[in-house]
Amino acid sequence: MNINEGDTLVLEITATGKPHPRFQWFFCPDGQKEFNKLKGCTDKTLKIINLTSANAGSYSCQIHNCSDPQETKITEISHVSITSKQNSVSDRLNPPVTEKLAKMPLTPTTIRHTGQDHEITIISHPTSKELELGDRALFMVEAQCGLPLRYQWIKDGK
Repeated sequence: MNINEGDTLVLEITATGKPHPRFQWFFCPDGQKEFNKLKGCTDKTLKIINLTSANAGSYSCQIHNCSDPQETKITEISHVSITSKQNSVSDRLNPPVTEKLAKMPLTPTTIRHTGQDHEITIISHPTSKELELGDRALFMVEAQCGLPLRYQWIKDGK
């Protein structure tokens, strides 16, 4: 696909399974060498706002669930080219391997669990924070469901 600089890229995967599938997005600038893991990009949707030429390249997603960690699926590669505007934004403003690559949606997100009639609606997502060494951070999420919810916070995939 070809997208204009400054626009938003949205790539989405549909996958089902029990237990619930997990996602990890990867990026390769030239589409031929090794793909790099996009930190924090572990949702079915990869959304990159305010695209720059640094976001041009190939994207792929790895999908798995906990029932058999050896059973992993890799999506086809999506090739993305960026058409520059005359007054282009510097590549340094949106590098493709930063923690801030995928922005959380601003609207509520609904997740349907396979085999259940209960939906989880995420009302508010945690927000990114920039801190000085020694500062404290508080991350919050608000969700609703007809069943009791359990939360698991993940940092750097752990």
